[in-house]
Amino acid sequence: MAASVFFLSGQIAQLRKDLFQRRVPSGFRIAGLLLDRDPLRASVDIAHDVIGDSGTTATFSLDYEINATHRLAFGLDVSTTFADGAYADAYYSVTAKGATASGLKEYKADAGFRDVSVDVSSRFAVTEHWGVGGLVGGSVLLGHGGLFLWYKF
Repeated sequence: MAASVFFLSGQIAQLRKDLFQRRVPSGFRIAGLLLDRDPLRASVDIAHDVIGDSGTTATFSLDYEINATHRLAFGLDVSTTFADGAYADAYYSVTAKGATASGLKEYKADAGFRDVSVDVSSRFAVTEHWGVGGLVGGSVLLGHGGLFLWYKF
């Protein structure tokens, strides 16, 4: 089971104007990256295992897309995932039996933030109905984790 909550860019239009547009004494207008055509989205995705009771995760993300031209756009997505104690225990703990079988040390995982991820994407509209895009991203596991990198086309 999963649920999502979205906060769309239209709801923060006035905030964007107040924070990211300024006038300088010479009369030139300086606008920040947040333009009316550039969507900004914040979301919370909650996932809970209803069959095996393996816990719950909540992923908090912030996505921004820059529409450079009518056909070309670039995106940035930053997210982090929180795992509760049941999830951490089910997926990251090493029991005494598991330690004996694997040779690893016994380990009891606690609730906390599991990872931080960053994705950078681009897309190009070749025609009105066809486009091409790509995504490169990375994730750092927090605590005793490591670094994972990926790409998609």
